[in-house]
Amino acid sequence: MWQKMARACPTMIMSALTQSLAMTGLRHVMLMFLWIQLIKSDHIQAPKEFRIWVSDLGKVDLSWRPSGEPIAANRSIKYQVTIKTPDTKEEEFRTLHTNSTRLIALHRGLHATVKTLLMEGDEYVSQSEQVQQELPPFSGAKGTAVTNLTCHIKTDEFLKTSLTCSWTAGINAPADTQYYLYYRYKNTTEKCYKNSQGEISTGCQFPFEEISKNKHSGRFLVHVNGSSKSLKIQSLQHVYMAEHLEIINPPRNMSLSEREDIQILSWDKPYALCPDCLEYEVIIWNLKDGSNKTQPVQETKLENKPPQPSWNNHVIKVRAKTTFTEKELYSNWTEPLHVVNTVQDQINKYIIAGCLCLTGTGLVLIFLCLRFQLFRKMFPPIPKPKEALKELFLTPQKMDMLSTRHVNGREVICFIEEMRDLENLDK
Repeated sequence: MWQKMARACPTMIMSALTQSLAMTGLRHVMLMFLWIQLIKSDHIQAPKEFRIWVSDLGKVDLSWRPSGEPIAANRSIKYQVTIKTPDTKEEEFRTLHTNSTRLIALHRGLHATVKTLLMEGDEYVSQSEQVQQELPPFSGAKGTAVTNLTCHIKTDEFLKTSLTCSWTAGINAPADTQYYLYYRYKNTTEKCYKNSQGEISTGCQFPFEEISKNKHSGRFLVHVNGSSKSLKIQSLQHVYMAEHLEIINPPRNMSLSEREDIQILSWDKPYALCPDCLEYEVIIWNLKDGSNKTQPVQETKLENKPPQPSWNNHVIKVRAKTTFTEKELYSNWTEPLHVVNTVQDQINKYIIAGCLCLTGTGLVLIFLCLRFQLFRKMFPPIPKPKEALKELFLTPQKMDMLSTRHVNGREVICFIEEMRDLENLDK
């Protein structure tokens, strides 16, 4: 009975308790008993002064005041907030605070509610009625907002992250409509590019830090509005998760090394929003029988050791994939790495290359010698002997010789010798 009275008249009891300090006797005891029953009761009032306002692009602030009811020491108060827009699923969360900030696409309006939960441990005992607030849709002529909005994000080798978006102009947008792209990420709001009639918008540099594996760390909002001289153009907003839009770069600097009988395939992490959030896939083709296998890898290397067959005469490629998104995203495959030569094959290759080099060098030298008569210049012919020298080697001749001398004025014959051609002696 006392509990029913406490639930029905909480305001009256509070007022009576304020005056109980001047009371004595049985009436004072009864009021104290009602106070205790009120504290122990499951009744809880709704929050007060619930407000919603937009403080920046897509930034929605919600605030309220607690009801101020006393609660037992073993109980606590939480607030359950529900946010719904026509384009998104209903978002529901609990908080101990009397305010909250959310990044929400508001172009089609917003409906939010909040109610008080009386908690005992992790379970709620009772809940209050909910209070609600709404934000209207954006103004503008129907059918003038952009459609088919798509965006993607890419990180280059200088670790700069760029946003590229494309869209189609609204079907009722006038010909002079100019569209403008904005984004909001954390505390940054930036205008990207002036555009017309749905052409691709480029040139946005994002100040992204490396995104961690924490949920919603890469949450950002894209806002496209427009202007025309004849109509008011509707705006469009969309909230994305950056990691869902990323075009992942392939792994870098893939190479194969050998240590004793172990083959080690290694590569560098690609440029990405969260390089530590990536895993890898290695595909290996056997050139002999045409078979292939795909192997998942968590690190940036893969070892092949006995008793596994060697990777000789194989082709290997690697790609990266995300591990912290609902939908797996893959990079392109790296350029194929042809594993053809072992260490011994390399030695044989060097020997063959050396022989070919020597043979080629010899053929070139022979050609040059023949072409420019180098042999004649290096080894000139022996010159012919002169006639005087030739006479020394003539065949000796037999001739008649007469030797005389003068004695006392007279010529005296000493001897006579007859010489003939030796070659004609037999004739």
